[in-house]
Amino acid sequence: MGWQIEYLEHAQTVVIKTSGSQDIAMARQMVVEAADLAAKFSAKRFLKDDRDSVLKLTTVEIYGFPRLLLEGGIPQDSRIAVIKNSVPSQAADFEFFKTRMYNEGMPDVRIFAGSREQALDWLLEPTPAKTGPLPPP
Repeated sequence: MGWQIEYLEHAQTVVIKTSGSQDIAMARQMVVEAADLAAKFSAKRFLKDDRDSVLKLTTVEIYGFPRLLLEGGIPQDSRIAVIKNSVPSQAADFEFFKTRMYNEGMPDVRIFAGSREQALDWLLEPTPAKTGPLPPP
């Protein structure tokens, strides 16, 4: 159970690399550290790399993630890329997280399978103008 957080200046992105088991206590600490670093640089892009971790989160804990992020200081208009692990039984957990974020007004969340470069490329794409209703997740 662990993580490393860094700021990529060229991409104006906070990167969180996790390893081992990932539970709700770890998630709370990570969010605070990531939000603090983002605030220092006025960053609103986040890349969370979960390839080397296993989620130990209940459905109720995942359901509460939008509030956890907002209360921890992550701006609502952030772009968040998550690289999921390769555990087949957890793929639905990552998609549920994305859906919850969308439903709570944080639609700029994407889940990626294994490619840090692909996730960074998406984060660096221009954000489309927000007019009208949100697109489906």
